[in-house]
Amino acid sequence: MASPEARRSPGPRAVTAEDRRHARAVLTATAGAAREALAGTARDHAGLADDCVLDAADEAERTARSQSIADRAEHAREELRLADEALSRLDGDDYGTCLSCGRPIDRERVLALPLVRHCIDCAAAARR
Repeated sequence: MASPEARRSPGPRAVTAEDRRHARAVLTATAGAAREALAGTARDHAGLADDCVLDAADEAERTARSQSIADRAEHAREELRLADEALSRLDGDDYGTCLSCGRPIDRERVLALPLVRHCIDCAAAARR
């Protein structure tokens, strides 16, 4: 049986050039999907103006739909912002580095979460 020292990982594995190419493709697609979602919410919101309001129930439904559209738009804006920031970090060679502590983010974490900004330790500390 291996000793505890042998079982420990040697630390975070660095993001490779191939990982960076893959991340760029994923992040570009994420940004594109967020832009499309924003355009869709703009169309949906414009469509609300065409709805006929007959009574209080119609108005309540319209209000709920408007809030749902606003929530989707906010989510898309945030996704776009995070994707654009990650792409900027890729361009600046900071991708895969924790924004809080400056240490490398574990490669598996970056591959699983391309928008990731913080290492697991800093992310856990922020949630406390």
